[in-house]
Amino acid sequence: MAKTVTTANLPVVLGRFISYALSLEKTTAKREFCKDFNSFLDFLGADDAFGTEGQCDPRGDQRG
Repeated sequence: MAKTVTTANLPVVLGRFISYALSLEKTTAKREFCKDFNSFLDFLGADDAFGTEGQCDPRGDQRG
C-alpha cells in the first residue's frame, strides 16, 4: 500500500513534488505534467475550492 499525504507530512510531500516536476528533462514531460496539474486545479476550482469566483486560485485570481 502506498504512503499517504497527511497534514504532518504535507510540506515535505509538496517539496518533493516540486523537485520532481522541475527535474523532468523532456519539455514534453513538463508540458504533460502541467496539463495534468491544471486539470487537477480546475477540478478543485469547479467545487469552489478557491472561492466562488476563483479569487484564491494558486495560479492567480481567475476573475476576469
